[in-house]
Amino acid sequence: MLQALLKIIIIILVVLGISSLIPAKFKEQAYTRTKAALSEIIPKSVKEKIKDTATPPMERRAELLDQLEKNISAIKEGLMKKETIGEKNATTGAEEQKNNEELVKKIEETEKLVKKIEQTANDGGVINEIKTTVYEKITGKETSSSTSCTTQ
Repeated sequence: MLQALLKIIIIILVVLGISSLIPAKFKEQAYTRTKAALSEIIPKSVKEKIKDTATPPMERRAELLDQLEKNISAIKEGLMKKETIGEKNATTGAEEQKNNEELVKKIEETEKLVKKIEQTANDGGVINEIKTTVYEKITGKETSSSTSCTTQ
């Protein structure tokens, strides 16, 4: 067991030593190629789950609020469009039906976003504190949800 552990440590040190000798340009190319290959392999639903767990609650809320604002503005535009089309009386039943379906979809998306924001607001506890602290340490950014209990 000890021999296997020593072999793994030696292999890691050799890889780190070799990687320090490789120019940054090649490292960057390898990173982008690996990232592209992984992004093709990993399904979109898994990417969303990873993104949800990797980002701190404050950033998730900000993203969800941006989407919410976009949906609300799209709904407003749809209603304005519907009013102008209704005034012209040049609309067909199919056009109006399509417009109504788009508005209903946007309203449903908005309701889902509100539920996600509520869930994010209720996310609390030790795990989120740990995630927030780790995120702050890695990125060097300080989120507003950090507490005074975190060590520097």
